[in-house]
Amino acid sequence: MTKEEKLEKQNSEKTKKYIDRVYNTVLELLDADEPQLHPHDKTYFIGWAIARNQSSDLNAIWALESIIDAFNNEQNEYDKLKADSKSRLLDKIKIFKDKLVDDPEVTQKKEVTVQ
Repeated sequence: MTKEEKLEKQNSEKTKKYIDRVYNTVLELLDADEPQLHPHDKTYFIGWAIARNQSSDLNAIWALESIIDAFNNEQNEYDKLKADSKSRLLDKIKIFKDKLVDDPEVTQKKEVTVQ
């Protein structure tokens, strides 16, 4: 499957509904009030259920590969958003700094140092 086919499949209306259903179901499981379970235990049990529901070792390997791909894609998206936000912020800081440098009152003030 090409990247374009994957993207088209991922963006179909049926797929979006399924993704929403999965997201909400997993969120409900993670938010379940189970005082005896640590949050990481809940994640473990979700992973265990996914692994246990595979029909063969090969399917289990593919499921794990898919989970890892999903985490990597999510991290890549987060990193891209973070880099874009940082870049926009630095651009705005530069504009602000350039405006201050043009202000003669700011550039003529002497720095006070503590000795």
